[in-house]
Amino acid sequence: NKVVFAKSGAGKSYACKVEALRALMLGVEYYVIDPEDEYRQVCEAVGGQYIRLSGTSPHQINPFDLPATARRDDREARAPLAERVIALQGLLGLMLADRGSTLGQREKGALDAALHETYQRAGISRDPRSHSRPAPVLRDLYAVLREKADPDGLADRLERYVDGSLGQVF
Repeated sequence: NKVVFAKSGAGKSYACKVEALRALMLGVEYYVIDPEDEYRQVCEAVGGQYIRLSGTSPHQINPFDLPATARRDDREARAPLAERVIALQGLLGLMLADRGSTLGQREKGALDAALHETYQRAGISRDPRSHSRPAPVLRDLYAVLREKADPDGLADRLERYVDGSLGQVF
């Protein structure tokens, strides 16, 4: 994560765009939050996806999406499902924890089990051949948590991202 501060005209946008292009050349996924619409042309030039996020936007984010193709690292094959579950644990940890705290070990364990079950219900397993199936969505995780005994209240905390004020973003 990175935030850049400098005076107007100091070259922030230029430097960040060059950095993004270099990262893309190395195969790094690059995300830019662009409230001023400065990066749209760069995004389109490299075949990226530009998403306008708001409650009225037709675009939505599905953090459960798996990469379109499994890439190989120099040393070993990647495990896209395992990597996505870890990324989801981090994202959901931020979304569901109280301000200034983190999820407890019991909550993390329940979330991990629910994430794996959510993918399993969508027919997605560690087998790369199953990764082309449609990914589950946040509502599917919510349903899994609602069906299970949820003493930690994860489903209650997730509800605002499914049916509440932030439900149109995901």
